Amino acid sequence: MFKRLRIAFLLYVLLFVAVAQYFAGQRSKDWDEPLWVDVYAVAADHDESTRRYLDDLEPTEFQEIDPFLAREAQH
Repeated sequence: MFKRLRIAFLLYVLLFVAVAQYFAGQRSKDWDEPLWVDVYAVAADHDESTRRYLDDLEPTEFQEIDPFLAREAQH
């Protein structure tokens, strides 16, 4: 009984992930709406100098991304 319940649960999770991936793929290819992107600065190496650098970042340093993507979208 436990084996069937476990298999049913895993199949449900697999189905949920597959459907979510399918719809995410469809939405990202649909050019009717813009694709929103967030930028997160993550200190993956746990180095103190990296953390200080990330703490000193300002939102204005990412303003160049929008014009760049606008230029590239016209190509």
